[in-house]
Amino acid sequence: MSELPPTPVTNDLSFDHNGIHTIFRITNFQGRKLIVLSNLGKIGHIIEVFFPKMIGILGQRSSLRCDYECKLILGTDCSDFDLMIKRMAMVYHEYNFEDNIILYLGLHDFDIDFCKKVIDIFTQHLESLRPNQRCIKPNPYHQNMTRQVGDLTFQNN
Repeated sequence: MSELPPTPVTNDLSFDHNGIHTIFRITNFQGRKLIVLSNLGKIGHIIEVFFPKMIGILGQRSSLRCDYECKLILGTDCSDFDLMIKRMAMVYHEYNFEDNIILYLGLHDFDIDFCKKVIDIFTQHLESLRPNQRCIKPNPYHQNMTRQVGDLTFQNN
């Protein structure tokens, strides 16, 4: 008799933003995480976020930039979610998670404050799973870019 896979665990991180209830649930399946984020009560987009496996350099993973790819499975192409997905992928990478993410999104009244709140809650959740294991090591490219931006001076013509 074959073994059944473990029952998936769902974490409910739902919250209210500007008086609107937002469902935020993360379910852990084998090999992927399912994230439902909706303040409409329905889903309009399904996006899969892939993290390429880097064989041979796993020990250096935390110091490398976060490489990921997105595949739109359902819905129309909507660049409004790109910033939030990028931040979620970066935080996920910083905690050394490697499973792919499937995002079920149904959002209305989406703004930068909402995005910040989602990222803060997501970060707290990842921190609870792997306390004090966040690896933030900017690579030399980002350090150099920060220096160059700091050296810029702007002149009004």
